Amino acid sequence: MQYICLTQIINGLSNPGNCRTASFTDLNVTGSYQINGQWQLTAAVENAFDKLPPVNLPNYAGVNYNPTYSQAGIVGRFFRVGFRFSL
Repeated sequence: MQYICLTQIINGLSNPGNCRTASFTDLNVTGSYQINGQWQLTAAVENAFDKLPPVNLPNYAGVNYNPTYSQAGIVGRFFRVGFRFSL
């Protein structure tokens, strides 16, 4: 159905009422561990399942995807680790 939507946009016709893009859900996991009174370790995994966003051909903001709603899918799985020190 997405290709029909794109074809109609290229042909100058309006989008059909049933033109839809699939949903996209990603999972982010964060955590922290207090090592002692001064040190804290933090870690995060963004888009833990490394899921790709759905194809959104007629989107105007990105090429074949919507960066507003599915940027995590384009970036892919991402890890962050940090330490915090307090006096």
